[in-house]
Amino acid sequence: MKFKLDIKGADTAIRQLEGLKKEADLMTVRALNKGLSKAATLSNREIRGQVNLKLNYVKERMTLIKANPDRLAAEIKTPRRGTLMTRYPHRVLKRGVKVRVKKGAAKLIRGGFVTTLKAGNRRVEAIAVAQPKQGGRWPRYKTGNRKINVRYAPSISQVYQNVKGNVGEQVDPYISDQMQKEINRYLRQSRGRR
Repeated sequence: MKFKLDIKGADTAIRQLEGLKKEADLMTVRALNKGLSKAATLSNREIRGQVNLKLNYVKERMTLIKANPDRLAAEIKTPRRGTLMTRYPHRVLKRGVKVRVKKGAAKLIRGGFVTTLKAGNRRVEAIAVAQPKQGGRWPRYKTGNRKINVRYAPSISQVYQNVKGNVGEQVDPYISDQMQKEINRYLRQSRGRR
């Protein structure tokens, strides 16, 4: 995420900040990390505005990488792996499974069913569809099970890509304001030390 810095009285501030790289870096880090926190909150809200996921599910999958004096950048990372459709509100019907992925819309997955799959050391529920007959026979695994296709919804990363621009537009002015506050705070403290 990029931001522009537009400061009133910048000439005076720059003169006073010359030679104070360490303090300037710390001010930038604080402003960026406050902006990161705001961006995470807004991103979570925007993602949940597009798809029917719970707040904690989205929050747990957003990794915040904070800025530090050695790395003056902050970012949000999200998993690229698709989200199981059972994470969304769903209902099993006779003709399949009805899932509400997007807000205000439901989709019927014909022939779908809810099953339990192994995921490492635990089991998770998933919505699946049996593959259609090929040449009059159902394809089978060596174990005798029919092949199934597990259904996934868009990943959090895909939805985040859709909302990232809107969030960036809202966070840029906030980071600029935070940077201005950090500079003003430093200038007040430096006047008090005289």
